[in-house]
Amino acid sequence: MALAFILYLVLKPSGQNKDISTFSYDKIVEDVNKMANNEIKTVTFDTDPNYALVGFSQSTKELAESDFKNECGKIDIEGNITKPESCQGNACLCLCETDTQLGSFGGGLFILCNQGKTKCTQFKENIIGDLSCNYLLYYNYTKEAKNFEVTKTQNNIIFKSK
Repeated sequence: MALAFILYLVLKPSGQNKDISTFSYDKIVEDVNKMANNEIKTVTFDTDPNYALVGFSQSTKELAESDFKNECGKIDIEGNITKPESCQGNACLCLCETDTQLGSFGGGLFILCNQGKTKCTQFKENIIGDLSCNYLLYYNYTKEAKNFEVTKTQNNIIFKSK
């Protein structure tokens, strides 16, 4: 984690004020875009509790908690996660804002992919956590970095937890 923060400070473009989650997301997108088909690479998502990493396949319009599988990200959320308008008809990897303000009143986690500082990148390949899923979802309430083994194929970009 300390190494990632040092890299962030060294590589952060001057004049820009990106938080560590946005910097980490941009680095993942850059690394995935450079990958060739059938290549495998380890990427690190360094985040804070204000963001979730969400991947949508082309056909997915919304993610419901009842559809979640352990292989692709299974967490307790309130409501559904709606695919951003800018991604409709495309596969996307998004850095989505989260809202946990109601947690102290017994409320749950809201993942807001259509609001605020959400950032999405379109891909021609589906973004998934496993071949059995049509999505990727990662959220951590701590500031702990997460490593993924990413495999790029002709039709999919698969993020497997390490």
